[in-house]
Amino acid sequence: MRAKDIDDIKQDLWQTAEILRTNSSLASNEYFLPIMGLLFLRHAEHRYLAAREEIERNMPVRGGKTRGMTKEDFSAAGAIYLSQEALYSGLVMLPDEEDRSQKIIAAMESIENDYDSLKGVLPKNEYNELENEVLGQIIRTLDPEVLKEIEGDVFGRIYEYFLTKFAGSKAHDDGEFFTPISLVSFISKMIEVENGIIFDPACGSGGMFVQSARLTSVKGKAPTEKLTFLGTEKNATTIRLAKMNLAVHGLEGNILQANSYYQDPHNLVGKVDGLMTNPPFNPDDIDATKIKKNKKMINFGTPSINKKGKITTSGGNYVWISQFHSYLKPGSGRGGFVMATSATSASGSEQIIRKKLIETGDVYCIVSIAPGFFYTRPLPCDLWFLDRGLDDSFKEKVLMIDANSVYTEMTSTINEFSPEQENNLLAIKWLYSGDYQRYLSLLEYYATCANSCLIDTFDILKKTTLSTEKLENIVNSAIGNVNSEDGTRLQSLLDEATNEFDLMKEILTKMPSIARDYHESVSLSENLTNDEITTVISIMKPTRILLAKFAESFLTLERNFIQCLQTINSSNKASSKNKSTQINIKQYMSEIRKIRADINRMIGIFSRYFDNASWLTQRFPDAKYTDVLGLCKIVGIEELSEQKFSLAPVRYVGMEEKIVEKESIIKNRLKNIHQEILILDSEERKLFKKILSNLAEVLDVELD
Repeated sequence: MRAKDIDDIKQDLWQTAEILRTNSSLASNEYFLPIMGLLFLRHAEHRYLAAREEIERNMPVRGGKTRGMTKEDFSAAGAIYLSQEALYSGLVMLPDEEDRSQKIIAAMESIENDYDSLKGVLPKNEYNELENEVLGQIIRTLDPEVLKEIEGDVFGRIYEYFLTKFAGSKAHDDGEFFTPISLVSFISKMIEVENGIIFDPACGSGGMFVQSARLTSVKGKAPTEKLTFLGTEKNATTIRLAKMNLAVHGLEGNILQANSYYQDPHNLVGKVDGLMTNPPFNPDDIDATKIKKNKKMINFGTPSINKKGKITTSGGNYVWISQFHSYLKPGSGRGGFVMATSATSASGSEQIIRKKLIETGDVYCIVSIAPGFFYTRPLPCDLWFLDRGLDDSFKEKVLMIDANSVYTEMTSTINEFSPEQENNLLAIKWLYSGDYQRYLSLLEYYATCANSCLIDTFDILKKTTLSTEKLENIVNSAIGNVNSEDGTRLQSLLDEATNEFDLMKEILTKMPSIARDYHESVSLSENLTNDEITTVISIMKPTRILLAKFAESFLTLERNFIQCLQTINSSNKASSKNKSTQINIKQYMSEIRKIRADINRMIGIFSRYFDNASWLTQRFPDAKYTDVLGLCKIVGIEELSEQKFSLAPVRYVGMEEKIVEKESIIKNRLKNIHQEILILDSEERKLFKKILSNLAEVLDVELD
């Protein structure tokens, strides 16, 4: 299933669920837990059925008998065992006269009876507040036909999507329970902890655990065997959400309710292999007296205190930072966490703490993140990465990355990393740490994907000539059958279209030679050198330019042919001789637009891989780490000292020069936009006339 199809399913499910909410008496904060509970059941059944099939297939037979399946079998397969009454499909089949709320509660209780870690966690009484009919609608909404044939962890992505949407609407805990997946994924891949204790002292909905497990699974290891998930969270409802999130992904974790400022209920100081967290920024309610007593977790000194005996908001960030470092296992522990941007350069007591932290040699990297990554906080943030097992050669320097210009706009207010942007930022770390082969593998992947896309693109481009020639013949044959004025207009439009068509054919003749040069330059195989991959990418550059020109010419050609067809129809309608002869413009427009959509889709895919490969090779041409203006820099202790031990990347990496587009490029882009508007305007006028005509027919009146 394509990513776009999954995105469409997620959005459709959310929109339907929201419609149902508006038709109930529940507010968002009352509605989100029952919905997440039903999604939990639906996802649990999906994983259960897949696991059962796998278990049955691999179950050993002894003496002609197969032993029964156990809960442990399902846990090993990344699922939870479900009794018959806990199956979501049974809820879907319930008739309206059945009390759905009681059946749902029974399903939840059945799971809780089988799993002690879920006792009292799953939503139950909340369903008594929903009308039976509304419950039926919700249950069916979350079980569309398209989801019954899916494979992989699509339900996990749907579950995460709903968490995202509920966070955006501040349905619970002001939205702070959820860290955007984009940041969670990046943090987990930066610290790469595959064994031991993963700890989140402000665990929210448990996304850090899920992503760590996902990363371990991708590398062919069983997360339930390799990782232990421990967390603390102050909000009891959020703990329920986190445990459900873990369970729905076939995981278990020990998450305790505690105030992490003062408490360490897991006794984890100096024991954590991987710390990942997104704590509340700038806390203003920390009792300084209690903090002073906790020497184990605040080992760099007490942050600044206000006149009320509370830790200041700036100091509150450093309570977190000090604690995070103290939890990490000496000699090997690694941590990644989200922090307010203001913390990197805070003065006073915080500067002293920061200096001591830097002097430990455990600060590995700081990454600045653009605004818009959080659904409830529009401000920018920083990602801090600590490593208590760094080699001596890395201890007296910090890698600074300014990623403020690296993001993809999802909406007008929400940003995230695309997979390629995430990989490109990770590549900086790989080169810095000397993992050159990983960097080359990424470049090779981009080149291979771009090459594969080129073959498909070339086939699509060739098909456009056939459709274009057909339209050209229609217009040529019509020129002699229309009045002279329309004939002149048609000829003018056709001449311009022919020029664009000739340009397109010229581009097509160049493509095979470029492809030949590409294949002759190097055969894509494993373990290519940097020079070989760079050569491949440079050969692709003319193709990128030609494809852009082809798309531009096709858009002009499309506009001209549509205007030609409209002129022919208009002329025929005015002529007594050809009055009944009308071309089905809609059919041709649909055909042309499908071709254009295919062209743009394939060019977009090719460009994505080519552009990201170019992004890397332009900045790191020798496949070795180098400081890049406006992006990254290695900063030593002496320079840090000169900047009062600030850890703000922007202070060190400088500002990248902005490339100003040529006036001709801007004009061409505006021209294309204008052409699109003309086409849409023409369609709008035709549609408006059609609506008026239909309305007149219904009302039995004549149009003026």
